[in-house]
Amino acid sequence: MSTLARNVQRLVRKIAGENSAMERRLRGTYRKAALRSEAGEDSRAERAMRGLAASARFRVRGELTTRSATVFRRGKSDNRLGIYMLGACDLPTVFAAKPFIEQDLDGVCAIMRDGEVADARSDFLLQALDGVDPDAVAEAGQYLKLPPDAFEPRLFKPEFQVPALASLGSFPKTVVVLSIAADLSRSLYRNNEHGYLVDPGGWWLTTPMGEVMEHLDRVTWMRENFTGLGKIPVEDFHHNMGRIVTEVKQRTGAHVVVFNTLTVSPGDLTHTYQFVRIPHNLRRMEFDLALADIAAEHDVSVVDVDRVLKLEGVKEQIDFAHFPMDRMIPIAREFHRVLRDREIV
Repeated sequence: MSTLARNVQRLVRKIAGENSAMERRLRGTYRKAALRSEAGEDSRAERAMRGLAASARFRVRGELTTRSATVFRRGKSDNRLGIYMLGACDLPTVFAAKPFIEQDLDGVCAIMRDGEVADARSDFLLQALDGVDPDAVAEAGQYLKLPPDAFEPRLFKPEFQVPALASLGSFPKTVVVLSIAADLSRSLYRNNEHGYLVDPGGWWLTTPMGEVMEHLDRVTWMRENFTGLGKIPVEDFHHNMGRIVTEVKQRTGAHVVVFNTLTVSPGDLTHTYQFVRIPHNLRRMEFDLALADIAAEHDVSVVDVDRVLKLEGVKEQIDFAHFPMDRMIPIAREFHRVLRDREIV
């Protein structure tokens, strides 16, 4: 028996005693894993063992945390609350709401952030819903290092599983949390032949220059095959987000919460706008107002990040979507207030 299996067995015995039903299941799983290992399927066997280990740890601790999610239990109910986030760098602030949600929770809650800002612009999300030809986008995935599910309509599925914690089962999308930051800041590119959209992301920003130079063929490929669309107009954002909210509510039954954005730029010292075509703070104001219209039309809750940050002070603000640690708590508290007012918790 491997070290991993022995550790899992000890943990199971601590929970349920010796020769329990859980331990017998563990033995059966290990025997199957050993056979798979002999057949060269080690990774699959290891995943099964890790899943059992995660389930056992969850029963002991009552909570587990990964890079992109946290799952926790309070009380004895089997109720499941799923909070699913898809969007920009402002959304992980929701994780700071865990202590507040725990106060009201009777059951199991999973909070998960899915994807990155590069696959969260509204027209990119709707493209996934409408469907793209997998063969047509395969080359883009390879050249741009896109995740395998980048073109899948993950947002519109009624349930989700936490990566690395799939043994805990699926969670309903009780709340779907979105952000307007991707529409504010990201630029997309349209494939000249097939018409699909891509966001190259920022893989090259943290890649050593030598490696980037080795892949100049990607730059050439992008230039020859794509046309830049620039940033999305506020009118298109209004239309797209309205459709997204409608589809999410119909397909998942979730309540939709959207983060607006800070409208001021603390570090901006501009005093003449002669050569500034579209001031960034004006664009953010326009998008915040558009979101207010969408919220009224589609019964969406808005976490008013702009108001919360201005009340707390923005002197130490990094930018409109990255918050100092001490500013995350007030935003998380506001998110929890929204859930309470909506009687979700």
